[in-house]
Amino acid sequence: MRNFEKLSAKFPVEFSLFPWSNLTEVDVEAIKAKMDTDPLIKKFNPFIESKKLESLNSLGLGYKNEIIGWIITHRIAPDTIRYTQMFVDPAFQPLSRSLIMLATAINIQVGAIPEIPKATFRVDVDNTPMINFVQRRLAPHLDDLKYAWRASKALIA
Repeated sequence: MRNFEKLSAKFPVEFSLFPWSNLTEVDVEAIKAKMDTDPLIKKFNPFIESKKLESLNSLGLGYKNEIIGWIITHRIAPDTIRYTQMFVDPAFQPLSRSLIMLATAINIQVGAIPEIPKATFRVDVDNTPMINFVQRRLAPHLDDLKYAWRASKALIA
């Protein structure tokens, strides 16, 4: 088990950062129950593509005894991690809590170089704070920045 005490020190004392792989069944059921009633949590579903979950740097954020956030990463190629979902309950924001999780996950991956030297991120176009963060802070360090469109249609009701 990795030691996140030093990293959690960046959060107020009531918060804790932990490896997502330490999530209990009780935690999973609590998150799934929230997903049934909260469309925002459902939008940032931490359980998608669970077979590709990258345990190296997928992290959870706890507040007291409740899971209030996560950064979920997936191994999409032997040398590439995709940063798939990042969420902090709006009641516990500012954005900086998400960014501390992101920076922690990136630093963990950097520690795994040369084995995993590549990363990819996706940011929804309507997520203005993250778009601004990417443009101001990440873009100068990126090899490539692309805009993508997604179209979908449910074929079965």
